Amino acid sequence: MYDPLITMLAQAYLKAHAQDKTLKIMIKIAFGSIWLGACALALVLFITRGFEQATHDKFKGIHADLIIKSPGSSLDEKEICKIIKSEFPGVKSCSPSSSSHVVIQGTNTPFEVIELTAIDPESERYTTTLLDSIIEQVPEVPIAFKNYILIGHTLARDLHIKAGDHLYLMHPEFNEHDTTDVHLAQYKVYVGAIFKTGLEEFDRHAAYCSFSLFEHVTGSGDVDHLRLKIVSHTQANILIPALRNRLQLPVISWKDMYAPLVSALKLEKYVAFFIIILISLVACMNMIAVLFMTIIQKRTQIAFLRAQGMSVRRIRLIFLIISLIITSVATLFGLLTAIAIGVFLKNYHWIKLPDAYYATHLPVYIDITTVCILLTSIMILSTIITWIGTKIALDNSIAQVLRHE
Repeated sequence: MYDPLITMLAQAYLKAHAQDKTLKIMIKIAFGSIWLGACALALVLFITRGFEQATHDKFKGIHADLIIKSPGSSLDEKEICKIIKSEFPGVKSCSPSSSSHVVIQGTNTPFEVIELTAIDPESERYTTTLLDSIIEQVPEVPIAFKNYILIGHTLARDLHIKAGDHLYLMHPEFNEHDTTDVHLAQYKVYVGAIFKTGLEEFDRHAAYCSFSLFEHVTGSGDVDHLRLKIVSHTQANILIPALRNRLQLPVISWKDMYAPLVSALKLEKYVAFFIIILISLVACMNMIAVLFMTIIQKRTQIAFLRAQGMSVRRIRLIFLIISLIITSVATLFGLLTAIAIGVFLKNYHWIKLPDAYYATHLPVYIDITTVCILLTSIMILSTIITWIGTKIALDNSIAQVLRHE
C-alpha cells in the first residue's frame, strides 16, 4: 500500500545525499557498478542467445523442422500430406525425400562414400533452405533435373570439379540367384549445382538428386522420409505427439538428431547467466555500503522516528525505496547501453568469426523477454540484499542510539 510519509522521507534522504560529497561519491560508485553489471549480463545473454539462434537456424534450415520416418518401408506421401494439410494447420509445408549411401568418384580422384538424397525441388524450397545455399549452378538447368545432382562445395573441392562437370556414382547390385555376388554398378552423372551450408558434414558427405535419378541409381523410388515446415510460433513439442498418434509413424524434430549440441548450448546459456548474476550481486553489495553510511548519518533521526512509534518495517521501507530508485535507474541505463551495443554489433558485423563457428560474425539476438528477465532478476536480487542489509544496520544503529544518545 502506498505510504506518502515513507516516500517523502526517502526523497528527502536522496536530496540530502547530493549535498554530502562522500555519499555522493559512494552513490556514483554503486550506480556505476550496477550499470556495468547489468550491461555485461545483458550483452553476454544477447550473444549466447545469438549463438544458440544461429546454430538452430543453420541446422533447422537443412533438416526441416520435423521429419516423419518410415524405416524399412515406403510412405504413402500423398495420403499423409492430405491428412496433415486438413488436420494440422500448424504444418506449413511437406516435402518427400529418400536417401541411400553411394560411392562417388570424380576424374582421377579417390572414392568417397556419401549419402545421396532424392528430393522434390518444388516442395523442398518451401520446407528447407537447401536451395537457398547454392553458390554455383549450371545456367538454364533445373535443380535436380534428370542426371544432374547437387553436391557440397567441400566435396566439389576434394573431387576437383565445378558445376557442369561429370562424375560417377556407384551403388551395389546383388545377383538375385546368389546374394553373395555383389558388384558396383557405375552411373555417369553431371553436377548441376554446388551448395554451401556451412555444415561440414553436409558440404562433404551429402548430395541431392531427383527421384527419377535416385531410382535409376539405387533401384528404389520409394519415399521413406517426409520433411515438414511448421508455422512460426507453433510448439513442436505439442505437435510431434499429435502427429505420432494420428499417423502411427515415428516423428522427430531436428533437435532430436542433435540432442547433445542443443543441450550444450542451453547449458552454456544458463551457466553464463549464473556467472554474470554473481557479478551483479557484487555490484549490488555497493548499494549496501551506501545504505550503511546513510543509516549511520541518520541514526539520530531514525531513533527519533522509532521513539515516535514508527515501526522498524516502515523505516526499512525508506531505505528500500532509496535502493530501488538507484538500482532501477542504473539497471535501465545498463540494459539500454547493452541494447545499443548489441544493435551496433548486429547491424555492422564488426567482429568476424572463424569457420569453426556456425556464424560468420558475432551473432546477437535481442528480445524483450530477455530484457524483462534481466530487469526483474536484478531488482529482486537488489531487494533481497537491501532488505537483509538494512535489517542488520538498523537493529544495531537504533539500539546504540537509544542506549547512548
